[in-house]
Amino acid sequence: MLTGEQKKLVTDNEKLIYYGINKFGHHDTEKFYGIAAIALCRAAETYEPSKKIAFSTYALSCIRNEIYKVYKREKPQQKYQFTSIDETYEANGKNERTSDRRKVELQSDDLIEPLENSIVAHDAFKAAKFTEKELTVLRLWLQGYTQKAIAEKVGITRPAASERLFRAIARMRLAAAERGKQNANGASKEARRR
Repeated sequence: MLTGEQKKLVTDNEKLIYYGINKFGHHDTEKFYGIAAIALCRAAETYEPSKKIAFSTYALSCIRNEIYKVYKREKPQQKYQFTSIDETYEANGKNERTSDRRKVELQSDDLIEPLENSIVAHDAFKAAKFTEKELTVLRLWLQGYTQKAIAEKVGITRPAASERLFRAIARMRLAAAERGKQNANGASKEARRR
């Protein structure tokens, strides 16, 4: 239950609810008003003026966190399924297998795009010039480690792991873009020859 002083903080800063919804909730007032209002009340309950942070700053971060929690709960978790190239896939119920033994029906078009993407990623990985630190973090990330787990394993801070991973991925994107330009230039030269 809120004290009188806490209630005054909530009523004086009620506009933060709308501001937070517009900034973090993509203007979906109907969906997020209750969540943001509860977050504002919690902020009033847990606010400590001795920390020398403005209440509005603290309350807005609480509202943002609650809105993001909703997004995280609603967002379907993307799961990657790794399969072997040696696995066989045939449509129409014949010898359908995946690595986890679930039956699926795949058409040839369903396999082409992921295969093309994996080839591009593999070529970009080979072409990119990583530092040893970036390569270590990237390999761990590709094995499924979280940034926190990578930081603990390598002996660095989580922000440092995040930065190294970001730089490694940026190098791969740059290598993929350069590779794409090379392929486009090669195709246009081939067309000119004909």
